[in-house]
Amino acid sequence: MISQYIAYTAIPLSSIASFWIVRYVATGFKQAPSSGVFFAIILSFIGLPLYSAVALWAGMSFSQPLYFIILATPQVITYILLGALSSIATGISPEQIGISSIIFETSKVALAYLLVRLLSRGLEGAIISVIVAQLIQMVYLLTIFRKLIGRQLIDGSLTKKWFKLSWLPLYELLSGIVGGLDVIIARIISMTDALVGVRSVACISGSFPRYAFSLTLSLYPRILGTTDNHAWSRDVEEMLRFISLIAIPITFGNIALMDIILGIFGK
Repeated sequence: MISQYIAYTAIPLSSIASFWIVRYVATGFKQAPSSGVFFAIILSFIGLPLYSAVALWAGMSFSQPLYFIILATPQVITYILLGALSSIATGISPEQIGISSIIFETSKVALAYLLVRLLSRGLEGAIISVIVAQLIQMVYLLTIFRKLIGRQLIDGSLTKKWFKLSWLPLYELLSGIVGGLDVIIARIISMTDALVGVRSVACISGSFPRYAFSLTLSLYPRILGTTDNHAWSRDVEEMLRFISLIAIPITFGNIALMDIILGIFGK
């Protein structure tokens, strides 16, 4: 449930920052990286009370341990800042997202093995592992883009513009936010986390074809930075063919292996 509380608060704010940062970085706006990080920091201060209010209300309503909910609070900041840094990478150097993700996953597994397996810290160790791994990923991205972020001054008028137009990305996310309320509604109706777990298993089991979408990561900034209509239409056609080449076999493989995948979760 902690991940859902973060999804309702931090991820929408992170999406606001990402929406604008990618667009301005891809079009060559020099102040966009530094202004984007500053914008993300401000959004983090907005996200903290939002998460606290939602998580504490839900925790007390559903009799969930408040200690773990409070322990996960730093993830609000890390999610929003990582969203901003990843957006900078998307507009400038998309391969850095893959490298930073490898660093994050490797760090998370190593820390989880240490804290959960060896030190037997349980859920506490899992939460700490994720937070520390996110910090390591953040440090890596800051190191890579330190010159772009540090050499340019923050454009206050730009951040004000992003704030005024923040409803644009939120409007796009509205359907997802409303759809995400099914977890809380299911929890209220069933008064147990079991139904939420079943839903999560179903979503995870059928989600593998969506990984093909990651292939489009560099397409959006490339289109933004291209003025030749013929060039970007060619890029879109090639990307669609490439995605089809990957997504269709993954889909059939996902269907064929569904029983085995569900068996992992104890079907």
